[in-house]
Amino acid sequence: MLRTSSEMTTAIWHTRTCLFFLQRFAVFQARSRPFKEYLLKKRDRAR
Repeated sequence: MLRTSSEMTTAIWHTRTCLFFLQRFAVFQARSRPFKEYLLKKRDRAR
């Protein structure tokens, strides 16, 4: 639970940062299909 306003600010900043990096990663992933296929192979191998 968030008690103080500083914790709230930290949580909001952390969430925004995560969303920003996820967006950047999605764009990067869409541009490089070989990398996407490599990730799929890696995931299948991990099973």
